[in-house]
Amino acid sequence: MADIKESLELLGLISTIAECLAEAKKDGVINWMDLPKFAPIIVAAKKAIEGSEFIDDEIKDLSAEESQVLAKASLDAGLKLIEAVIKK
Repeated sequence: MADIKESLELLGLISTIAECLAEAKKDGVINWMDLPKFAPIIVAAKKAIEGSEFIDDEIKDLSAEESQVLAKASLDAGLKLIEAVIKK
């Protein structure tokens, strides 16, 4: 979906944060040794920030299909983050 690329990249950042957090929590504790596990956030953040000024325009002009794709991606990213935060 090229028309909502920037919005999806922002949601990708949220998913990446969740994935990194889940990976860091696998051994039951987050400490300095887990820092490398958070490196993918830098790449995802760079992608999410570049072009983020167009997100408002993308949302103003959504088709029905784009709305569904964006809603599903939002729910998926949100649920992934919630699970990563609450899971021990």
